[in-house]
Amino acid sequence: MVNGAGRVPRVAVVGCSWFARAAHLPALRQLSEEGRVEVVALCSRTQPSLLEAQRVLGREVPTYTDYAALLANEHVDAVDLVLPTPLMDAAVRQALLAGKHVISEKPCAATVARCSELLAAYGSLPGDRSWSVAENWPFKPAVVAIQNILKARSLGAIESIDFRYQSAGWGGGQSWRASAEYRGGFLLDSAVHFVSLLRLLGGGIAEVSAQVGWHPEAHVADRAFADLVYENGARGRFTVDFTQPPSAQDPYQLVVKCTAGTLKANFTHSQLLVESGGKEQLFGVPDDPWVAGGVYPMLRHWCEALTKGVEPSCTPMEGLKDVAVIEAMIESGRVGRPVAPAVLHRQLNGCGIQIQAYAGLSRFKPQHLVNATSVADVRTALREAASRGLKVRPMGVGNNWTRYAHTSGVAINVTGLSGIQGIDRQRKTVRAAAGTRMADITRALAAQGLSLPSLPFLTDGTIGGMVATATHGTSPRWGTVSDAVVGMTLATASGDLLVLDERSDADLMRAARVSVGLLGIVTEVELQAVDMKWARNVRIDISPEDFVRMQAVIFNQYEHVWVHWVLGKPQLIVQCLETSPGPQEGFSPYVQNDAGNWVLAYHHAVPLRPTADTVMLSMQYGVALPRLAEALQVIGASPFAAQHAGREIELKFLKQSPASFLGPNADADVVLFNTYWPTERAAVDRTFDDLERMLQALDGRPHWGKFHQAPRVDELARIYPHWGRFDAVRRQLDPTGMFSIFD
Repeated sequence: MVNGAGRVPRVAVVGCSWFARAAHLPALRQLSEEGRVEVVALCSRTQPSLLEAQRVLGREVPTYTDYAALLANEHVDAVDLVLPTPLMDAAVRQALLAGKHVISEKPCAATVARCSELLAAYGSLPGDRSWSVAENWPFKPAVVAIQNILKARSLGAIESIDFRYQSAGWGGGQSWRASAEYRGGFLLDSAVHFVSLLRLLGGGIAEVSAQVGWHPEAHVADRAFADLVYENGARGRFTVDFTQPPSAQDPYQLVVKCTAGTLKANFTHSQLLVESGGKEQLFGVPDDPWVAGGVYPMLRHWCEALTKGVEPSCTPMEGLKDVAVIEAMIESGRVGRPVAPAVLHRQLNGCGIQIQAYAGLSRFKPQHLVNATSVADVRTALREAASRGLKVRPMGVGNNWTRYAHTSGVAINVTGLSGIQGIDRQRKTVRAAAGTRMADITRALAAQGLSLPSLPFLTDGTIGGMVATATHGTSPRWGTVSDAVVGMTLATASGDLLVLDERSDADLMRAARVSVGLLGIVTEVELQAVDMKWARNVRIDISPEDFVRMQAVIFNQYEHVWVHWVLGKPQLIVQCLETSPGPQEGFSPYVQNDAGNWVLAYHHAVPLRPTADTVMLSMQYGVALPRLAEALQVIGASPFAAQHAGREIELKFLKQSPASFLGPNADADVVLFNTYWPTERAAVDRTFDDLERMLQALDGRPHWGKFHQAPRVDELARIYPHWGRFDAVRRQLDPTGMFSIFD
C-alpha cells in the first residue's frame, strides 16, 4: 500500500453530520496541527453543514456537494466517510474505484451479505489502496487500559465477560436507523461498538444464544438478551436495551470476572473499578468521552499507517465480524437455538493491499489475505482454501526475510491470535496464542520469577513464527525457542485442530517444533520455562585461534556467549553472561527490558548509515561446532572478508537437541554465523552470495527466518539427516501440498 514516500495523507471528509462535527473533525484538526494529516476538502449535501464543518475544522478548505467531483480531485489521497449506513456501500465502492484510500464509519455494511459483497469487490480491485472501518472502541483509552490490566494477568485468567447497556429515548423518529430495510436497527448502529469490545477481550465470539426485541412501529431490532461463548473459553451475558433507562443501582456496563479478581467499567463516566484480594481500586480514564472517545487515536493510527505504507488494524473484515455477531443474535432469536457468527460469512474475500516483508525488502499481493482474530477464522479459511485448491502460508509481523514466506494464494495473518493463555508456576510452563509477541511472554514469565532458558534478541516477533523458524538466543548450554516447546496446537490443511504434547507421537512432535509453516498454521504453543537466573556481562578480547583453543573453558564458565568478529581485525570481542541462581553483587536479573540482559552493541568498524536506499539485512547459517576453526579460517582468508573489512559477523552458539528435525542444532552443537548489515536494496540478492556459498560448503543450515536462497529438496535431505522423517509427517498432514513451498 503506497501513499507517498513518507508523505502525510491528504484527506477529504465526506459527510458533515453531527457526529463528524463532534468527533471526526476535531480529531482531524488536532492531527493536522500535529503535522500527521492534511485536510484538503469537505463534502456534504448542504451548505449549512459545510459551513459548520469548516468552523469546527478551524480553517477554510474547498467544499463539495457533488461526491463524484470530489473524487475527481487528484489532490485527495483518502476519504473519511461519515455517512448513514444505507449510503455507505456505494460511497466506499466509488472511492476505491477512484483510487482513494478509504476509512468508513461503522458498521461495515447493513448486513453480512452486503459486507461480504463489498469485501469481495475491494479484494478484486487492481492497484494498491486500503479500506478501513472506523470502529473507535478498540482505541478508547478506557478499553486500552482494560486490555493492559488483563494483559498483566494480576487478576488471573478470564472466566466471564458480561456487558449491559440501557438507553431509552431513541424512539421511532431516528430516520434511517428506524427503516425496515435496516433490520439491525439500533443494535447494528450502536451495539456494534459493544460487540467490537467483547470480541477484542474474548478473542472472538464463538457462539450466541439470543432473544431479540423489535421496535413496535419501525420493526427494527432495539434490544437483545444473549448468552455468549467466547473463543478464549470464557462465557458471558450480553444485555442491550434501547427501550429502558440506565440502571442507577449498577452503573457498570462491563464486568470481567477473572480467577483472581474482577474488573468493571463505566464507559459513560470513564471509570474503571478493580476488585482483587478484598480491595477495590477506582480510577478515572481521562480524554475518553462517550461519543468521541477513541476517534482521535483511531484516526491517528490510520493516518500513520497510510504514511508508512502499511495496513491499518481497523480492517473491513473486523467490521464484518462485528456485524456477523449482531446478525447471529437476530438469527438465534428467530430459530431458537445457538448460532456461530463465523458460519454466516466466508474468510476468503480477496486482498486489496500489497503486503510488505521485512522493512519493505519485498512486497507481495496474495489472492486472499485473512487477518485471523480467532482459531475459528483460521479453520474456516483453511477449509475454504482447500475447497478452491489454493496454497496457504502463515504470516506474522513481517520479520521474515525469506521469499518463500510469500504466497500468491492465501496469506493467513495470525497476529490477531494473541494473549497468554496460562502460566503453570508448578510445572514452570506458559501457554500462549501463536500471535503473542515474545516480549509479552517474557514479561509475563518474569512476573512469576521465570524465563525461557535462552532468550532471542528479537522481542516483537510472534511466538508462532519464532517456533516455526527455530529462533534462538546464544548459549552453548541451551537450544532454540522451538526446543522449549512442550505442547502445540496446529490447524491442519483439513481445517481440523491437531493438539500435540510430549505424549504425542515422537515424530509428529519433532516435526511440528520446527515446521517452517509446512505442516499447518500454529495457533497455540506451550513452552517450558526455568527459574530466572541473575547475570552479569563480561567482555573478553581474544584472538580467533585462542578462542578456539579456550572454547571449552569459556563455555564451561559462561552460560551465554556472543562473539563479535570484525573482519580484518586481529581479535574477537566475546560477550559473556555469567549467571547465578540468585542475587549477587554486580548481578541483575537475566530479563531486562523484555529481553536477555546483554549490553547491546554492534562493533562495525565502518559506519552503518542506513538510508532510504538500504535495508538492514540478516543472513545466518549454522555450522557444526567442531568445524569452527575451519570456518573462521575459510571466511577470514576469503575475498569476501577483504571486500567487507570492518564489517561484523556475529557468532552465536546452540547446544545440540533432538527436539526437532529441522532445527540448526538437531544433531550437533552448532556455531551460527550471522550478518546484520545495511545493504543496498538493489543488491540484496547478491550481497551475501560468496559468504553463503562458503557456509553451504561447510554443510551449514540456514536460519529459516533470515535471508537465504531457497534450498532444494535434495539439499535439505543432505544437510538434515532426518529430512525423510519430517517429509513423511508433512505428507501425512498435508497430502495435497497446501502448505508446500517446493511445488
